[in-house]
Amino acid sequence: MRRSESPLNRFNEELLGTLHRMAQDATVNVRVRLDPDMVGLADTATHTMELDYWYGPKFNEDLSSLQTGVTAHTADERQQFFHRIYRTEFWWQRRTKETSAELILEAEELRDSESGADRTKLLCRYVHSVIDATTNRIGHLDGSIRAYTPEEMITRLDVDLKRAGRQTEYTKLWRVDGAIEIGRWKSLIHNHFRDNVLVSEYFGSQKSEADVREELEKTDVFPKELNPDRRVPWACVDARSFRMSVTHLPALLENIAEEPIAFPYVWARGEKAEYSLFDLRTLELMKILGRDGRRLIFPANARFMVFEDNYLQMPIVMHRTREALDQTIQAYRELASEVKKEDPASPLLINLSLALPEYAISVSVFGRCTEVLDWLNRDQPFPPAESVADWVREAAESIASFEEGVDTALEYVHPENLNLYPRRKVAPQRAASTEGGEAALSDSADSPTATADGNETGLETRRAFKVASTTCSNCGDSYLTCPCSFFCGDAATPILELGFAFNYWATTETVNP
Repeated sequence: MRRSESPLNRFNEELLGTLHRMAQDATVNVRVRLDPDMVGLADTATHTMELDYWYGPKFNEDLSSLQTGVTAHTADERQQFFHRIYRTEFWWQRRTKETSAELILEAEELRDSESGADRTKLLCRYVHSVIDATTNRIGHLDGSIRAYTPEEMITRLDVDLKRAGRQTEYTKLWRVDGAIEIGRWKSLIHNHFRDNVLVSEYFGSQKSEADVREELEKTDVFPKELNPDRRVPWACVDARSFRMSVTHLPALLENIAEEPIAFPYVWARGEKAEYSLFDLRTLELMKILGRDGRRLIFPANARFMVFEDNYLQMPIVMHRTREALDQTIQAYRELASEVKKEDPASPLLINLSLALPEYAISVSVFGRCTEVLDWLNRDQPFPPAESVADWVREAAESIASFEEGVDTALEYVHPENLNLYPRRKVAPQRAASTEGGEAALSDSADSPTATADGNETGLETRRAFKVASTTCSNCGDSYLTCPCSFFCGDAATPILELGFAFNYWATTETVNP
């Protein structure tokens, strides 16, 4: 009942509000499932701000004219990335009884990645409604969750709703019986499937996603000089670009290794496996820690990337102890100091996370290297466990000194882990500079290219490369495992074999590394 199924987010107040108003009608019986794990005093309930765009569905209200059968709406790449929805199916069917005829609607969304609430199941929202086919009177509507294992979902995606059967884990969340007015019926369905634009698309919305983005841009009240183009949300103009996020998560301790471990923001799927993707320069943190006999563990499926810019995007680093966290903070101070020597305005994203027995807490910090280093040099750059709330208030007061900042809308937040994530955005692919789109060495890469659109907006496209192999210029071993560091002056830039991955947008002012 919460966005992304996260207890950190608000209730689905639109849905609950509609149900509450309908419950005042004596002709309607409304029932809602209570969550046994979320019990509290009404006076302690607080509200948070969520940025959203809502538009009402248009639909043929002559229900008797509807044809039976299954209609499927498949999500585009953007919808799949942000909302983890693969497609939504709508099945209209007719059923004849001895004295009446019924029109039945079943609608279900399908996911091809795990839910944020349960990493072992894919939780799909579902509605069921019964309508009198003679009078068009809507007499029943309920909303549920159907849970699939990954193996069950593979089978489910091969068939439509009519042939899928009902062999799933099923939890009913709410139910309405009685004379349901069609306007409220549509609102309940729309709000149950919150964030699923395919539902509005099916019911006849005339708004396209381009229209939605255009209207969102009209409401942007943040300084334009700080956010010149939404295609480059990681550009840093001055100190006002600094932002920070504190995330409170359920307990993770039993799943965290003894030593600090790096988690990616992005994964890639190959023909045989899934890979965790990291910027090659994130290895420098591991090398700094290693000089004092400490470790930073990267996943066994880690793969590394090289980018044609100076934006350093460090991974999420999870710790089990405060001592290990303090050691990583000290290593980050050294790393940020080295980056500052080259370019104090370099965009830098870091994340520090601590898994405690009761909960896990993450602090992600983004901005120019200068301000990020200033933050790391504070006495307490990470909140003490005994007074997190006080620390957050003091941090907010400190950030307020930067005056009016940039838009920290959901585009800066990772959709799964909720940490800050100003990401590079894919741009159209230009002609490959070498045969097959491959670059043999990093110094053979072409210079950035401005597109026709980029010329008008101050943007250009740059390239991201996948690292095929690395050789340390100092010891001759693989740079992925050797102790040498070009950041700290132990070695020259490693010798790289690269393959082209994709183009992305950058500002023309961005300095090449």
